[in-house]
Amino acid sequence: MGTMRHPLRNEFDEFKVQLERIKNKPNHEGVQARAMLALIPPLIDVLEAERDKGTDPLLTATALRAVAGNITHQAVQTCGARLGSPQATLERFLLLVMKDVEKRLAPQSKLILPGLPH
Repeated sequence: MGTMRHPLRNEFDEFKVQLERIKNKPNHEGVQARAMLALIPPLIDVLEAERDKGTDPLLTATALRAVAGNITHQAVQTCGARLGSPQATLERFLLLVMKDVEKRLAPQSKLILPGLPH
């Protein structure tokens, strides 16, 4: 164990300039870019720190799932009644997340970037 950069940090660094360029757009891409610039670097810090501590990857994944649950809850609350009942909003949100993640499980990018089909 050491302080080796996490592969996601290298990938994020490749796209950071692109995110900086679009972060002021008043649309979905701008909001996503701002959110990624704010949230992804601390996530990478956690991944590196837990790896360097020798934390069981399953424990890290379980913790990330709980954090993703908090983020999901906030997203559902933010949408409010605009998309129907909270349960319907949650189901729609999780379906879209699943589709995004499935695309990224395949080959190249691990980041879900602004401007890509969702």
